[in-house]
Amino acid sequence: MATDRPSDAALRSIKPRDKQFKLSDGGGLFLLVTRTAVGCGDLLIVFGSRQKQLALGSYPATLLADAREARRKAKGLLEAGIDPGAEKKERKVAVKAAREAAENTFAAVAEKYLTKAEREKVERPSR
Repeated sequence: MATDRPSDAALRSIKPRDKQFKLSDGGGLFLLVTRTAVGCGDLLIVFGSRQKQLALGSYPATLLADAREARRKAKGLLEAGIDPGAEKKERKVAVKAAREAAENTFAAVAEKYLTKAEREKVERPSR
């Protein structure tokens, strides 16, 4: 069975051209090849009668298999009536809030203070 979907080996061998171009992977997933970089995994979706573009990650930091899995999850969210872009933003906000909450515990603040005090003590030796 022949397939025209790019493989990781094929992506590594692609050279940028004068103009940017897209490589389709099917199902709305494509990789954008710019003059300076090879590949950003983007997904074209239609939600609420509007076409949107959802960034899934840049290649090679995001492997092609991971982008395909993200596409499958985004399609599942669309079928459930959820905007994948909005869900991604909400997830980022929740992660940031959890990180900030962890940084604002008494132990974390005390550790920062003691580290700073120790650093200042080393920088200013006593006479």
